[in-house]
Amino acid sequence: MPTYNQPSFQEFRDQISIIELALHAGYEWQPKKGKTMPVLYHPGFDDHIVVKNPNDSANQVYFQTGSYSDRGTLINFVSNRLTSCFSQFNNSNRSPAQCVNDVLKDYLGIVPEQKKSVKKLEDYIHQSFHEVGTEKEFLLEHYMLSQLPAENYLTQERYIHPDLLTSPQFSGTISIQRVYFADGKPVSITGSEQPPNGERITETIAFPYIPGDNEAINGLELRTARFKSHASGSNRGHGVWISNLNDTVTNRIVVGESAIDLLSYRQLEISTGLHPQTDSRYASIGGSLSLDHLTTLGKFMDKSTQLVFGFDNDDKGARYALTALAALSRDGLAMTQASQQGYVALQVSSPAIQRQFSKLIAEHNIAMKTYMPPATGEVRDDLTKNMFHWRANASVSTLEIPINTALLNTVNTLLIEQGQFACSVAIVRPRGKDFNEDLKGELLRQVKRPILLVNAERGQILHRAKNEEAARLFLEKEMKSGRLANLPIGTNLKLIKTKVDQLIPTLQGEIGITPKGIEKTFTDTFKSKANRQRLDPTNEQGL
Repeated sequence: MPTYNQPSFQEFRDQISIIELALHAGYEWQPKKGKTMPVLYHPGFDDHIVVKNPNDSANQVYFQTGSYSDRGTLINFVSNRLTSCFSQFNNSNRSPAQCVNDVLKDYLGIVPEQKKSVKKLEDYIHQSFHEVGTEKEFLLEHYMLSQLPAENYLTQERYIHPDLLTSPQFSGTISIQRVYFADGKPVSITGSEQPPNGERITETIAFPYIPGDNEAINGLELRTARFKSHASGSNRGHGVWISNLNDTVTNRIVVGESAIDLLSYRQLEISTGLHPQTDSRYASIGGSLSLDHLTTLGKFMDKSTQLVFGFDNDDKGARYALTALAALSRDGLAMTQASQQGYVALQVSSPAIQRQFSKLIAEHNIAMKTYMPPATGEVRDDLTKNMFHWRANASVSTLEIPINTALLNTVNTLLIEQGQFACSVAIVRPRGKDFNEDLKGELLRQVKRPILLVNAERGQILHRAKNEEAARLFLEKEMKSGRLANLPIGTNLKLIKTKVDQLIPTLQGEIGITPKGIEKTFTDTFKSKANRQRLDPTNEQGL
């Protein structure tokens, strides 16, 4: 029997590029979507991939947008798609490595004439990214950053309070780039410089990215009212924008999609009295999520630091949270390629988590049947798209999850409650699309009802009052009815007065639930304005 040497995986990588094989498998190049690396998209499986080192076939690597686990070399690319675009090679009688080998051998066996169109497009992609790959390098000195002025895009249009921007927590983490145009080209100038011929100056907010404390800036997130982008050559995967360390210990890091979201969230915490302490840091991943971001964030953490994911309240934000939880999981969770469009897939090797998800699926199916009338045709198809299911014949139990914000949030909540992770994790979600939208809504509410009763420990605003008198009447009623007394012993509430033009609210009083009953103290200002003549119903002394 004749023998032959089978090509090794490394030899396959030397002979076949990821771009080449992806184009052959039905991926389409999206030239408008990748300025520094090519983006390829498979419409049949709703799969976006980005390819690094496009001009070096032997060293090409890829990553799927929005995923931690779906990334790597040519071998990973094929292996992660044996249930989608390479499913015809997924043979249960052969090992995964043998199936990958079959895919690559099959492509190498195609006659050259059939590869010509693929090769022609691949060569064009290489040419398009040749200059990008050799010339783009981040150089901070090109941007001549200046100190942020008192009035800027953040304060004027995003409602970020000036006192927050100059606070020790954020001072020095935000700069401005001043540019004028000469002969159609941008020219950076310092904060005090003026253009030679009176040209119009454009001011751009710059959020510097760093890969670790005391490490050099390796990128910039640039924002104006009209655009958002990143400086050329920015190392977005290995850098994050992050607030300053205020306390000796960082109890938590709140991670969001943009620096503006994090500034808004922090302002909400302070102005509502829900988290005035400075034991946290706030980090932006710049609108995209990668495994490298978790590695970078780890440099700012110790064993006790909690990661709080505060992504946008939409499909993308929910997917980011899910992929982050999977990457940090100690229950054998892993994101994988979904078998159909409109879903994401989660491998679940833990029997305990499998049982929880099976229970979730059963409850969801009952709810769908109970509250949804019998449907046929397109309506039935739409309902089916909002159903969880386990993938059939999967070697590892794989949950297929509809790309639906509410359903993804349900999965994330279950994982937070039932899962085990490499560090403490939590999720905070905006009421609207993002936290800047929430901030604008909160400012409007504070104009109408500036007096807040807050349970900071539970992150709750229990009541809003339009003035001190209304607040006093509310408290009097609640103490008479016993509702406050029914709160757990040890609960501490704060009564605060907010002002839209004031970052830090004014303390009006405190209420504590003790074994002896309700103990309260109020400021003289609150007592004199709200209860000048009235008696405290639980105390003959005035409020």
